[in-house]
Amino acid sequence: MGKHGIPGWPESERPRERMIFQSEKALTDSELVALLLGNGSQNVSAVDLARTLLKKYESFAGLSDANLSELMKINGIGAAKATRLKACFEIHKRMKKQKIRQKKRVFCAKDVFDFFEGELSEAKEESTAVVFLDKKNQIISESVSKGRFDSTTINPRSLVQEALKHGAAGIIICHNHPSQNVAPTDEDKKTTAELKKLLEKLEITLVDHVILAKNRYYSFVESHAMD
Repeated sequence: MGKHGIPGWPESERPRERMIFQSEKALTDSELVALLLGNGSQNVSAVDLARTLLKKYESFAGLSDANLSELMKINGIGAAKATRLKACFEIHKRMKKQKIRQKKRVFCAKDVFDFFEGELSEAKEESTAVVFLDKKNQIISESVSKGRFDSTTINPRSLVQEALKHGAAGIIICHNHPSQNVAPTDEDKKTTAELKKLLEKLEITLVDHVILAKNRYYSFVESHAMD
């Protein structure tokens, strides 16, 4: 890689060696990304290439939102580098969902967001997820179906039958807005109110309704919209 390449740097300045001898916390954001890239390009080190990426996308969150074709248009980023980056961010999303599964409970809207973000936040069409909970807010089961969140797509009676089949004490509704505007629509509010009323008759709690978009969410409970 010549004098511009990391192998030509003093050992104490190389990201890999610094991680080995000091820990991953000692590395800068650019150095962490450089390790994922593996190497740089002609006359550009992996660290400089990583700095270019972080400057362009402003943050890890921005970088994770970039798709493969977009990344591969950047000088020095080929298929190998782009796929390694996307794999890393996908692992992170799945890890968050696994953590919720491992603790087996949903404590807040952020838990719901972490659980479904990877699956719903970037979807091009609207989808609705339902989480069935026991009395301790432990997850019994969950399901995801495509289609708009409204009374014509979400059959309240079928939902109730599913809740009764699982012996659920509560349910959480979660759906995405492909527009990336998480504000609830009038239809969202109407369907949520109707569903809450129907569930209450059967002593089943509508614990929350969470609307997802990239890196953000709206919670009916946290916004006091279900009082």
